[in-house]
Amino acid sequence: VAVKSALETQHVAAQATIQALKNEVKSLEALVHATDTMPPPPTIPNPILVTPPFVEIAKEKEAETSVAEIFSEWKKSVQGQWISVQEEWSQEHEMLNHARQEFEAKTR
Repeated sequence: VAVKSALETQHVAAQATIQALKNEVKSLEALVHATDTMPPPPTIPNPILVTPPFVEIAKEKEAETSVAEIFSEWKKSVQGQWISVQEEWSQEHEMLNHARQEFEAKTR
């Protein structure tokens, strides 16, 4: 009897939840329908901006200068790294020559 009573209580609660959800769905559907029937908001045209030719030329020169500066900085960086690598190779070459000379001296 207690189990039956508990199940009936759960059933009543579930039915109430289902009814509440149905009502919520109906209100949301009505809101969607109302939104669909509304006319679209007026669009504001974007203004057309005309840039004077001298401004465009100045921007192009600035961009060229900027690219030239970037390239110059990159070139300096690469040259600095290359000098470092050359120095390392030179040291390695000297070390190998010394090791070769020692080896030849020991094998004689």
